[in-house]
Amino acid sequence: MSQQNGYIGRSPGDSAVIIASQTFEPTGVQTNFTFASGYTVGYLDVYFNGSRLIFANDYTATDGSTVGLTTHANNGDVIECVAYKAFNVGNVEEATGNFTVGNQLTVTGFTTGSSAFYSGIVTATSFSGDGSSLTGLANTDVINTENINVIGVATVGSAVTINSTGIDAVSGVITAANFVGGGANLTALSGSNIASGTVAAARVATLNQNTTGTSAGLTGTPDITIRNVTGVAATFTGVLTYEDVTNVDSVGIVTARSGVEFGAAGVGGTITGSGNAIISGFSTFNNDVTFTGSTKNIVFDQSDQQLEVNGDNSNVAKIAFGDAHDFQIYKGASGGNVFMHNASGTLNITQNSGTIKIDKNTGDEMAHFIVDGAVELFHNSVKKLSTRSDGAEIHAAEGGEAILYFTADEGDEATDKYRIAAQDSGDLIIQRHSGSGYSSELRVKSAGGVQANYQGSQKLLTITEGVKVTGVTSTTSLSVGPGVLQEKLYNVASALTGTVNFDVVDNGLVQYYTTNSSGTFVVNLRGDGSTTFNSLMDIGKTTVFTLYSASNNASYYMTDFQIDGSSQTEKWNGGSAPTAGTGSGTDVYTFNIMKTADATFTVFANFSNFA
Repeated sequence: MSQQNGYIGRSPGDSAVIIASQTFEPTGVQTNFTFASGYTVGYLDVYFNGSRLIFANDYTATDGSTVGLTTHANNGDVIECVAYKAFNVGNVEEATGNFTVGNQLTVTGFTTGSSAFYSGIVTATSFSGDGSSLTGLANTDVINTENINVIGVATVGSAVTINSTGIDAVSGVITAANFVGGGANLTALSGSNIASGTVAAARVATLNQNTTGTSAGLTGTPDITIRNVTGVAATFTGVLTYEDVTNVDSVGIVTARSGVEFGAAGVGGTITGSGNAIISGFSTFNNDVTFTGSTKNIVFDQSDQQLEVNGDNSNVAKIAFGDAHDFQIYKGASGGNVFMHNASGTLNITQNSGTIKIDKNTGDEMAHFIVDGAVELFHNSVKKLSTRSDGAEIHAAEGGEAILYFTADEGDEATDKYRIAAQDSGDLIIQRHSGSGYSSELRVKSAGGVQANYQGSQKLLTITEGVKVTGVTSTTSLSVGPGVLQEKLYNVASALTGTVNFDVVDNGLVQYYTTNSSGTFVVNLRGDGSTTFNSLMDIGKTTVFTLYSASNNASYYMTDFQIDGSSQTEKWNGGSAPTAGTGSGTDVYTFNIMKTADATFTVFANFSNFA
């Protein structure tokens, strides 16, 4: 209804705007738009690039001015808002003339006016105001009210006079369902004046008489509101509710079914009724603390000041990290084993400076990881290996050898094992395991030179002049020069007589005896006192042995040629062996030796004289 009588809908004096619309063209991402004309909630349409949006799904409009899009608009989009002015014939905001209602007028809220005139009876559930202008009440009228505020003097019949200070005189009996108030001025109350009924002890703050015995006679179910309760003991079978308690001293069990809060409104901590505890500050425990598992526990033992995780590999309490608990620390089934298990990813141990040490608890060193430096490994607290900027280094104790071992094929056979050792003497050796021990196969001498051995025996040695070979040198092809191919000459000032051992390992295959032979002699060719000549030659190989012997007596000559003590049947140049010496100059014996089988030789011999 309009503000003017006689019109249904809008009067000609109302605003001409029936539908209000506003267009928005954002220059960037925008979600909220302010509708300048305002709208009535529920009477607004919103269009996005010409498409009508659905309220709540596509946009919100709840405060009369702001429209919020669920999906933001962007540069180039067009938002149009259209508002409809709602009309409610039941709403009357203002009338300049009289307003007549043919039947009852029902007002849901408050009715406000400077004055109201009623010719009949006004009935209401309550009247608000101070009642200062409420006049004309007859003494036969009944007023039912919860409180009467008396400014002046009110006389109730002839028995009671009430003024601003209270009830001045009572000549009769005052009967009421309840008396409300502190009762501070209710005096001279004797127990004998309480004619009937029961007064609960908790409801009587102070009695103007001595009270003895028990309070068994205090019964009923009224609420009791008091300031302080002082007593030796109190038992409450129902629910006890209290606030702002300074201290609670209980010698028995305190049950808090809904939980317990610490600090102001639980800021310090909360223990819920289901047993969850949330503590905002520090928690201090002055005794052992046990975290109970289904079968094993984690205990902080105050006596030895350590966190103890109980259990073994099959029934174990674990310390786990990560949302998926994929990193775990726990003790193994036996032998004191402890496991750090990372189910996936990389296990990182980081340190910014200093050294990460893994040592025995007695102080014996095991492994040190120096930040920006070496990694050091120890055996029984003796450093054995360390990394360097240019490689790695093997160490030994004072007076010991620095040894690096190589084990092939899992080391299940002794001959799978090799080692390189830097000796206290300064030599570096490469050794192989023969089955009974390590023997040196290659030695780098501290004084210079390299020695190569066969089964521990020297076969090659570098010297100042070149290379010294002990034994037989075998090659498929030998190219020499430019230069001189030299062979060792054994030059000795001795006379040949009897059986003479010619040791080729020590003296070579060319030997010159510069003193005239003093009798007939036998030549025995061998390696040395412990090495056979047979062991030095391979089957299918040949060599030449040459013997020079000074002679001044034809009766003194070689009567037999032996190899490793066995006489050989030589094939002599000219068809027969010599039967005498030349008796002058130097007799020369040359033996071309072919090995055709083990310890089997074919020897081609030649005898000549140089004078």
